[in-house]
Amino acid sequence: GMGLLGIFSRIGGILTPLVIMLGEYQAALPMLIYGSLPIGAGFLCALLPETRDQPLKDTIKDLEQGPQPRPP
Repeated sequence: GMGLLGIFSRIGGILTPLVIMLGEYQAALPMLIYGSLPIGAGFLCALLPETRDQPLKDTIKDLEQGPQPRPP
């Protein structure tokens, strides 16, 4: 996992100047790219087995209760 993280951090470092240069063609394009990636990652996290079909926790009390059993 740590090696994969290192690979993607290097790729991000390489792509960052290129995305910033896209701002010369369309000013909002870098903001659109950097804004949409975290939103997309958040949606993908909702598909993880730990969070799939689980209600979102609203309070500290909900967190202390632990995970709800999954429906079969």
